[in-house]
Amino acid sequence: MCLCRPVNMTAVVVSAVFKTQCQQELDQVLERISKMPFRDNRGPLEDLYALHIPNCDKRGQYNLKQCKMSLHGQRGECWCVNPHTGRPIPSAPTVRGDPNCSQYLRELELELPDMAQI
Repeated sequence: MCLCRPVNMTAVVVSAVFKTQCQQELDQVLERISKMPFRDNRGPLEDLYALHIPNCDKRGQYNLKQCKMSLHGQRGECWCVNPHTGRPIPSAPTVRGDPNCSQYLRELELELPDMAQI
């Protein structure tokens, strides 16, 4: 993706659009999915369950709650992550359903370095 400006009917790249870590990870997973072979007319669905497809918010950060896909009518496992890194929050549980990630935000705030001291 680029921000382009037409010049004499051609496009000149002004600047590349910055992608966050979550967006880059999502692009990589989507690229892998697009290259999966179709087997027995079922498509790559069975292989999809092994992939983690990151859940990014509209700003490109990781959503606090990340989940595996549902399988055989059961909800996928969900866990809470740091929205900047996508890494799991150690004290948060992994559950089938909603782990109520907002209660772990305070813990994340304690982990983040104080930008005034850097």
